[in-house]
Amino acid sequence: LNAWSSKNDMTLNGEKCKLMMISFMRDCPPPPAISLNDKPLEYTNNACILGLWLSHNLKWDKHVESITSKASSRLFLLKKLKRYGLPIDDLCDFYQCYIRPILEYAAPVWTSA
Repeated sequence: LNAWSSKNDMTLNGEKCKLMMISFMRDCPPPPAISLNDKPLEYTNNACILGLWLSHNLKWDKHVESITSKASSRLFLLKKLKRYGLPIDDLCDFYQCYIRPILEYAAPVWTSA
């Protein structure tokens, strides 16, 4: 990994790099020991890349859980704003600016699954 990154003029931060093995088998084989700057990389089942959660089995459960949690908390605010008598136009603007982008972020990537 060190030779490849230096050959391609890339510097990798060993503290931020993780190892994820993608497999559809029930009993995954143990991941290979890959190191960066003589430090072994940490193995993970889920990784968040640019706000998109990827899983080792390429399912979107973690991502859907994350966005529904965020949207739910903001829907609670929308409900409170409605209760305080905010006009419908302002409620629609709030939804379109603060809730809808969360639900639609990277949708072409994960909705076709």
